[in-house]
Amino acid sequence: VVGVAETSEIFTILLRYIYPVPREHITSLDQISALMDVAQKYDFQAAISALAEDLMAPALLQAQPLRVYAIASRYHLE
Repeated sequence: VVGVAETSEIFTILLRYIYPVPREHITSLDQISALMDVAQKYDFQAAISALAEDLMAPALLQAQPLRVYAIASRYHLE
């Protein structure tokens, strides 16, 4: 058993980005940011790429463009 600081909910969602199982797109900027923290911490590149796509969803860009930019900048996304 390995202890981790992240919740089981975060890991469950993150693992869906890594393994080829159906997943829902994340529409919460808070959740995208939290997942991106964990994905970068453990260097899950596939999850980082998929989360970056979710971050660039037109609905998020239209609703909160400055916050989307801030998150993308924080994680050095292009």
